[in-house]
Amino acid sequence: MSKCSTILVIGFGTGTLTTKLYEEGCRIWGQDFSGRMIELAKAKMPEAKIYQEIFQRDLWRN
Repeated sequence: MSKCSTILVIGFGTGTLTTKLYEEGCRIWGQDFSGRMIELAKAKMPEAKIYQEIFQRDLWRN
């Protein structure tokens, strides 16, 4: 049994690695820029909170 709680993943892709944590009972919050990647990840992790956003866009704002 994992001692996992909540995981934030930026740029998770299809969720291949994150799914292992999800299956251990972790709550997953994530972001990716690709709608297709999000579709695939949500199929693997239906209870995860997954959002589409281009993260680096906000890093360059002044």
